[in-house]
Amino acid sequence: MSVVLITGENAYLRRQELGRRIADFKADHGDLSVQRMEAEDLTANQLAEATSGGSLFAPTVLTIVDGASGNKALHELIIERAKAKDPDSTLILHEPSIDKRQTFYKDLKKSAEVIEYKNLEPYQLSKWLVDEAKERGGELSQGDASYLIDRCGNDQWRLSNELDKLVAYEPKISRQAIDELVQLAPKDNIFQLLDQATQGNSKQAIATYRALRNARLETGYIMSMLAWQINNIAVVGSSKMSDPDQIARSAGISPYVAKKLTGVTRNLSKQRLRELVELTLNADLELKNGAEPDDCLEQYLLRVGVLTTS
Repeated sequence: MSVVLITGENAYLRRQELGRRIADFKADHGDLSVQRMEAEDLTANQLAEATSGGSLFAPTVLTIVDGASGNKALHELIIERAKAKDPDSTLILHEPSIDKRQTFYKDLKKSAEVIEYKNLEPYQLSKWLVDEAKERGGELSQGDASYLIDRCGNDQWRLSNELDKLVAYEPKISRQAIDELVQLAPKDNIFQLLDQATQGNSKQAIATYRALRNARLETGYIMSMLAWQINNIAVVGSSKMSDPDQIARSAGISPYVAKKLTGVTRNLSKQRLRELVELTLNADLELKNGAEPDDCLEQYLLRVGVLTTS
């Protein structure tokens, strides 16, 4: 049996790979040749029977098992099948994440095909978007691809869906079309809110905050996201490194976040950063102690503007 492990945090590329393999297998062996199972309640005997070879209608079979790493009862059988390399049966293990410290994973590395899909870096994403736009009958410049990523984040599923929408609306994609059709991701709305506040654009910051509330984002969520961004600002601003990618690797944050925050921290001293963190902690404490939520957060945004522009 041929055993393939498809894993990684990038759900889009992972599922694209799985979809291609299923389509190719069906094209070669027919629709009845593919079966899919959840590992949670699967026994070793059931898996052995399912992967023991084909039937009269499908002499060669492809079996997909989701979450096998979490069912230790299956591990020994899977490794045995991986070593046997039966040409009439293929087993695909679909694992969004897998503990690489497991003996199971280490044994798979020796006997199976392991494919891992990580999230793409921003420069890889922008190239992918340009190529995908062309593949789908559209046209997207490198600069506008980066702008699209800035607007909705690095989720390839969302980027793919937004790209379909943009190409259908206007094959030669413009920045104006992106502004009209693509909503900011919630965390990027929060970043925009904080960016407006730190630039002293108080009226815009309050308007953005109220738009978030009208979109039914809870005050607790907004405060937690602001606190998360302030923590990242403090990390980036206090770093002795200037390259966002190096800062990201050192601090354990995404390059996308580090790059966006570098501009925010450029004019903030270490003392201002400390005061900003303290201001945020106090606002969070006031909120938890029963302060009127909207008033508390709006006052916080105004104070951020005063602190960072004085």
